[in-house]
Amino acid sequence: MSDSETGTYSFDKGQLTLTPKKKKGDPARPAIAAAIAGEEIRASYLLQDAVANERIALVLRRDASYW
Repeated sequence: MSDSETGTYSFDKGQLTLTPKKKKGDPARPAIAAAIAGEEIRASYLLQDAVANERIALVLRRDASYW
C-alpha cells in the first residue's frame, strides 16, 4: 500500500479538489475533496489494494522557512 500519486488539483469557491491521474490498467480513482484551514491543507481518502482498505489522512503544513 506504499505508493505515490500524481494528478491535478482545482480550486473553486473555497473548495480544493485533488484529482489522481489514472494509472494504466487500473480503474480511475475518485477525486479527493480537501479543506484549507490557515496554513494547512487536509484531505481524507480511502486507499485500496487487492486485499485491504485503509483510511488515509493527508495533512500538508506550510513551512515558513521556505517562503
